[in-house]
Amino acid sequence: MIWVGARATPARPHETVPGEWLASASWPNGAATTTLTIGRPAVAPASVTVGVMTGQWCPPPPHHGQFLDQRRDDARSACFDTAPLAEPVAVAGVPLARFTVRHPGPGAIVSVRLNDVAPDGSSAPVTRGAVRIEPLREAAVEVPLLATGWRFAPGNRIRVAVAVNDWPHLWPLPVLAPLEITSPVELAFPGLPTDARPFTPADDPMVAIAQPGATASARPGWRVIDDVLTGETGIETTLADRFAIPAEGLRCEETGLRMAMARDDDPLSARIWGYRRFRLRRPGLDVVA
Repeated sequence: MIWVGARATPARPHETVPGEWLASASWPNGAATTTLTIGRPAVAPASVTVGVMTGQWCPPPPHHGQFLDQRRDDARSACFDTAPLAEPVAVAGVPLARFTVRHPGPGAIVSVRLNDVAPDGSSAPVTRGAVRIEPLREAAVEVPLLATGWRFAPGNRIRVAVAVNDWPHLWPLPVLAPLEITSPVELAFPGLPTDARPFTPADDPMVAIAQPGATASARPGWRVIDDVLTGETGIETTLADRFAIPAEGLRCEETGLRMAMARDDDPLSARIWGYRRFRLRRPGLDVVA
């Protein structure tokens, strides 16, 4: 089975994720590779905090930092766009982005995001990847992106956004400088196999609580923060989960906080802190970790 996602409004979290299940007996074989050459040379700005709108990779909806509109991060990146698509374009597998770069060193992060841009300009994330390069003047780089299944709709544009970081998923290097992309971007990706057909699961794939009478609740939080006093940008995530199986006298509580903040112009300002607390109670046992 292959899950092929589709674009939803990226402005807010969604209870469900649009897309469809496909069945294939040949995948990953039997899928042609498409190669696109996009854009012209450009410069990715020196930005520590680019990446804050990307959220948490593969979050379970509707919680835990789903992806947001990428236009804020796109503005801190060098963006390479196709023309509006005349027909649907599907990706099923690992995309590769290839281009040449120039950087003064002593090293650099090359972060790549693949986005789906609607006619209104909103930018939805599809997948991403990054590599670290060593001291150089000019060199060819190849960035494999995380495997994905996605269908770009007609009228939308495929965007490759290249940046010097992916905060807070990547720790910034101590020396910050713009990254010159000195060639167009070559984007290569596998499509759907020729035998791909719509597939309907026999059962609803929702996660079920196995024990009768069991209960669960969650109150997570995910905030993007711009501190105008310190000049820092980052995220704050909170967790407050409860789970109980009354028939067994089992109760679990988990709380936590994570902060990741940095100044956009100062890699050495990056800092992450937080805590996690887990309590497990059952007859004869009460443990806190």
